[in-house]
Parts: sequence; C-alpha cells; structure tokens
Amino acid sequence: MPAAEYHFRVLHSQRGLALVAMLLALALVTTIAAGMIENQFLTIRRAENLQLSAQAWEYAIEAEQWASRKLVRDGVKNDYDYLGDDWNKLGQAIKVENGAIKVDVVDMQSRFNLNNLLLGRKDTVWYPAFQRLLTALKLDKSLANAVADWIDPDEKVSSPKGAEDYDYLGEDPPYRAANRQFVQVEELQKVRGFDARTFATLKPYITALPQGTKINVNTCDPLLLRILAPGLSLLPQSDADNLVSGRGKAGYKNIEDFLKSPEMSGNRSQIAAPLVTVSSDYFSVRSLASSGRMKVALVSAIQRETGQNKIRTRIMYRHQVLR
Repeated sequence: MPAAEYHFRVLHSQRGLALVAMLLALALVTTIAAGMIENQFLTIRRAENLQLSAQAWEYAIEAEQWASRKLVRDGVKNDYDYLGDDWNKLGQAIKVENGAIKVDVVDMQSRFNLNNLLLGRKDTVWYPAFQRLLTALKLDKSLANAVADWIDPDEKVSSPKGAEDYDYLGEDPPYRAANRQFVQVEELQKVRGFDARTFATLKPYITALPQGTKINVNTCDPLLLRILAPGLSLLPQSDADNLVSGRGKAGYKNIEDFLKSPEMSGNRSQIAAPLVTVSSDYFSVRSLASSGRMKVALVSAIQRETGQNKIRTRIMYRHQVLR
C-alpha cells in the first residue's frame, strides 16, 4: 500500500475516533446537565412543598383558634349548649390566600364517656347505662366487664367477658391491660371482645373524657336517650323521639326542664339525673386547610373552662390526620 494512502487512512480513522469521542462527551455532558436540571427542579419543588405545607399548617391552627373563639363567645352568651349554637354552624369552607379552610365542631359530650366505667360493676349509674347502650346496639352487654377491667387499676377479672394482664399477655404479640383511663376511643380496639365490627358499631356513640363527664341531652343521638331507663330496659324509640322534639329550636335550657318531660316520669328521672346535662365543656374540632396543592387535616380536643368570671379554652391534644 502506498505510504500516502496509508497515512490518509490513519488520519481518517483518527478523525472518526475523535468524532465518536466528541459525540460521547457531548452525550455525557447532556446527561449530566439534564440530571442537574432535574435535581434543581426537584429541589425547587420540595422547597415549594415545604412552604405550602407550612402555610397550610398555619391555616389549620388559625382555624382551630377560630373555633376556640366561637366556643368562648358562646359560653358568654348562654350557659347551655344545643345544636343551634354558633359553634355548630361552622361547616362552610372559607377561601383564604391561595387556599381554603373549613372547620367542624362536635360536642364530645354528645356521647357516652368510657372513663365513667372506672368503678366497674360496683357503679350503679354508669355501668348499667353502658350495658343498656350495648343492648341498644345489639351487642353483648357483658363486654362492659372487659372495658371496666381495661381501665381499672387492679388485676381482678370481672366475669363474664372480663380480661386482665394474664389474658392479654397470651395474645400474639403480647401486651398488657392499660390500667388507666382511655385517652382516645381507638384504644378500645385492644380490649378483648372488640373486633373491627363491634368497634365500628359502638364508635359513633362513645368518647374518652375525664371521669364523671355527663351526656348532653341537647346534642346527643336519640339512641343515647334510650339508655335513660331503669335496669337493663330501654326507653321506647317513640319516647326518645319525643324527647328530641322537646328540644325545640333552642334546646332544653336547664336539666330540670328535661327531667319534667312526660317521658321522664316515674323513676326514669331518678335514673337519668346523674347521667345527663345541658351544658358541655369538651369539644372536638376538625380543621381542614389547603394552601396551593398541599392539604392538612387537624383534629383537636378542646376544653372550655369557666373560672373567676372568665371563659377560656385550652387544647387537650391535637393530631394531624393523613388525607
């Protein structure tokens, strides 16, 4: 092969390799640049999400405070609570800058307080009332023993259906009875006998509040009015419906008016008196807030306190709910 032709081919080959190398380098630079742009975009996106989440959280806290102010003003306005109060009219969503807030308030005393079962079968007021509630829901009334054992401080098993540490340590995985009052009703799912169906049936009618907290007859479900009867009997549904009608648009203004109702005649009023009230101190506030594409759901338990001629609220607990 002539030398000139050989050198031409070598030069041509070298130029081809250089072109390939240049194209590979360009592809590598393009890939790195694309990755950098994508990382920068993700960084900006994360920063935006953090900012929007923080703003949504602030909106949720402000919604909670808004509900608290409503409860304070209502406490100043009257000394009883009913479904016509302003705190029960907050459900309308309100637009705010780049988002919206929505608040719902529920009277926690419209439900049966599980912590009133602390004395168990020795209690002649709340224990039989809870048995009547279970009966009204077509559940086994002996489940009351398991609930009482769960919160009482001793290790004595109430029969039947009672359970203490020995029973729970046999579960997989093992655990102990709480031996303290409920903080949230969801704990009931750990109590023996309360499967998913049983808990779901009972949940709308129960709450977890300080021991001794009564049921507000102005805000409770008619089913809870049916447990205001002696022994293990229930008020007829018609009587419960009449008691609800007796609330009128303004509710029972005092407990005496409620106990004077014809449906509370005889010993029914004596049974009902220690169980019921017309005023409430505990409320659940659900605050939904959005900012841009981010949303926050906040659930708060609020106590309204009256002291030294001043009404104020305090947050018992709050937790964020995943949406």
